[in-house]
Amino acid sequence: MIGSVRAVAGAALAAAIMAMATSAQAGFDVCNSSSDDVTVAFGYRENGEWTSTGWWNIASGECMTVYDKTLKEQYYYYYAEKVNSDGYWEGDYVFCAIDEAFTIVGDQNCKSRGYDAYGFREVDVGERIDDSVELTD
Repeated sequence: MIGSVRAVAGAALAAAIMAMATSAQAGFDVCNSSSDDVTVAFGYRENGEWTSTGWWNIASGECMTVYDKTLKEQYYYYYAEKVNSDGYWEGDYVFCAIDEAFTIVGDQNCKSRGYDAYGFREVDVGERIDDSVELTD
């Protein structure tokens, strides 16, 4: 009896660890392989609303999760810039941002709402529940 209880407890523990590992993998990471520290903003759609959030400071050689939820949309967006030198990763998709930490709902009329408009790059994650981008020089 004790052996079967241990087996059931062991199986339950293994399932819990597997669930934690799977949930820890869901989300969106930015890896900084550039020669400089970077600051990153992230854009996404959730419940029909476009949202931008930032800033994450990521040291050269480090990765950071900028969105820790399961990816449910096909497209996600990011903007990054080097901290100590000129260098940007930008694109054609406009999201609102400001210089300090922010979460802004809505991607329209940035300037009239007191925000700056930034061009974010699009990432097609397909059907993956997690993804990442690597910033390089």
